[in-house]
Amino acid sequence: MSQTEDKIIEEILKYVAQKGGPPSQWYVGISKDPQKSLFKEHNVPKDKTPWLYRFAFDHIEAERIEDMLLRRGFDGAQINKDINAKAIYVYKKTPQTKE
Repeated sequence: MSQTEDKIIEEILKYVAQKGGPPSQWYVGISKDPQKSLFKEHNVPKDKTPWLYRFAFDHIEAERIEDMLLRRGFDGAQINKDINAKAIYVYKKTPQTKE
């Protein structure tokens, strides 16, 4: 794992710990447009629900980070095969969000 991968995973885990809830209450995904994914596709309330995204070096690195978080208990679909998708995003699931 690269330093970038380690740093992104560390930042996400720290953020989740600060905002609360077990990893299973959080959704992780990758996207080329994380704001569209978060706020339009998943219906995350921008000002009410915790969310975060970071950019990996490339799609392969983003997939590895996503896989690592899924193995740590995060929810997610692991379906984005777009080679331009290099943003890793997480949000806390609520009744308003769409997984």
